[in-house]
Amino acid sequence: LFAACSIPKGTVLGTYAGVLREAQMFYDGKCRQYPQAVGYSWRFTDNKYVIDPTDSQGEIQDVCLGGNTDVPLSNLVFGTLFRFLSVNTALCRINEPPIGAGGGN
Repeated sequence: LFAACSIPKGTVLGTYAGVLREAQMFYDGKCRQYPQAVGYSWRFTDNKYVIDPTDSQGEIQDVCLGGNTDVPLSNLVFGTLFRFLSVNTALCRINEPPIGAGGGN
């Protein structure tokens, strides 16, 4: 992701898409099963919460649909009924290495 022109200091680039999760549950659960998910997560400075933009398999998609595997049926509900609330994940991939370099961020 590159800027095509100069961006003034303080410009809001967008929204960091994802599901708010308790950090410890995220690291002990999803990240143990899908380690690549941690590379896209955004940890709050208090270390209590993270924003997780990955899907249920820990992969980054073009949009984040929402939903949480800790809440029964939420992935189904957000993926169907609330699909219109999806958020582009371009900002979540801003530090991703070039294709073939492996890993996220």
